[in-house]
Amino acid sequence: MLWKAPVITATVSVDTGGIALLERFSSFSHAKRVIAWILRFIQNCLKKFEDRQFGSLKVAELLQAEHCMIKVTQTYHYSNIFQALERNEKLPSSIHQLSPFVSHECLRVGGRIDKAPLPFDSRHPYLLPSNSHLARLIVLHFHLVSLHGGPRLVQSLIHAKYYVPGLRNLVRKVIFKCIQCYRFNAKPRQPYMAELPISRFMQGRPFIHTGVDLAGPFALKDGSRRNAPIIKAYFAVFVCFAVKAVHLEPLNKPLV
Repeated sequence: MLWKAPVITATVSVDTGGIALLERFSSFSHAKRVIAWILRFIQNCLKKFEDRQFGSLKVAELLQAEHCMIKVTQTYHYSNIFQALERNEKLPSSIHQLSPFVSHECLRVGGRIDKAPLPFDSRHPYLLPSNSHLARLIVLHFHLVSLHGGPRLVQSLIHAKYYVPGLRNLVRKVIFKCIQCYRFNAKPRQPYMAELPISRFMQGRPFIHTGVDLAGPFALKDGSRRNAPIIKAYFAVFVCFAVKAVHLEPLNKPLV
């Protein structure tokens, strides 16, 4: 008689706090609009019919959706930083030098330029990890907005509102994977040079084997007077194939 051991399967669900929803998007603007619609739906469900919002999305709703995306990303990647700031504990050395602080439930970079005549987002940008999906979406968004701008231009646009440690490497990786930039920056294949003719190797006096070409037009004065008329001049160029000697011969008759 065979005895079968019981098999128990346990399923554990991990709450990622909305990070899984954010990783489904490949566009920053698309993700922001979808989350804005979700937030409007939630708010309309909590209000009476006459107080609900309809129509196109407003700028305030898009900013609220962006704030929600940043909050979800920071909560998932920087949960230990939030706990350390709440308990007044020591921060990691890589984060401590940024003087982070919490503003409206989001991490921002501190510093000594709080009194600078700049917007609040530029003085204290949002802190985002370089390995987050949101950081890659932001880099790709500004790369497309700047009409496929280079790494320096994209970094300067991002630094106006966000601070991403290791941003330079992230920007280079995103731009390197851009198909349009790869196509336009591709180098053409260099063809093989043809064999040199025998006239290039034969010994002899110059201009035995000669190539002829025309150069011009050149603007010359017809005389030494100050008000002398300007005429067009052409030259015949003779090039020796053996020693590359050059001889210029002016043409008497103008070309038609």
